[in-house]
Amino acid sequence: MPGFAKDKNSIGLDPEQDINGLLHMILELASEVSVLSDRLSVLTALLGESGSVSDEQIDRYVPEGELAEKLSADKRRLTQRLIAASTRSYDDLSQLI
Repeated sequence: MPGFAKDKNSIGLDPEQDINGLLHMILELASEVSVLSDRLSVLTALLGESGSVSDEQIDRYVPEGELAEKLSADKRRLTQRLIAASTRSYDDLSQLI
């Protein structure tokens, strides 16, 4: 990484071998973030409707209307941020946060 001295204990990425693995890891983490975000939105909606909720209700819930549109928009935004982050320099990433 620019600006950091390397020593015998440094661990770095071999660009030829590790970039695909790193990309795969990032996409897996993004997928998990998306799922957790959806579940939180569903949980919030169900609690707002009935005041209590079970795991089974969350798993069976199919969002409709505004919530379905919000979840879809959230996924698009996350995807756009990931794509933008992958094409920007390290200095530009602060704009995404």
